[in-house]
Amino acid sequence: MGKDLLKTFEVALKDTRAFKGCLTVETYISEDNPDDVVLFEEWDHKSSQESYMKWRVETGMQEALAPILAGPLREKWLISKAEESLGSVIHEFAQHFRKRDIEGCRSLLTENFAWFNPDGSKVLEGRDAFLEGILDFWRNNPNVKNVTSRCIEVGNLVTHSETFTGFDDGRTEENIWVYEFEGQKLKTMYGYLVKP
Repeated sequence: MGKDLLKTFEVALKDTRAFKGCLTVETYISEDNPDDVVLFEEWDHKSSQESYMKWRVETGMQEALAPILAGPLREKWLISKAEESLGSVIHEFAQHFRKRDIEGCRSLLTENFAWFNPDGSKVLEGRDAFLEGILDFWRNNPNVKNVTSRCIEVGNLVTHSETFTGFDDGRTEENIWVYEFEGQKLKTMYGYLVKP
């Protein structure tokens, strides 16, 4: 059953990831029972996930899955206990970036925000200059999407890896950022391009 389900997911989860409000979907399989499959989905809002599930019912996906499921689908909505963590600030910033919500991005930056290269050279300084850079990026790359976003938090530092796809030339970019904070706002960013 698990193998059949995974084959179905290979195709179906592309639509899930493209659905409005979906931030990420990961598939997990039990070590003890390969038929025990769990999807971990992250959504911008519960209402987006509810719209998605309604769409799946309307398009017949649940009926199509019924013969290969051991039982009914079980859903559980989880709430992060780390909502006040610095990593959650990056998560929120990434959500605003994905929605192309420049004011949402602005609300999470200090006025004296600065961006540095790995060698310590300054890329730019000031929140407004950074936001103008984001707007230029969006204008020049209208189809680019941030498709993955992961954070590791250590003290007052957060390391953030993300992948961008949708460039006109077909490339994928993988970046690693290290952030410093002032309270719950981004103060400094160090950028590392892993895969151009």
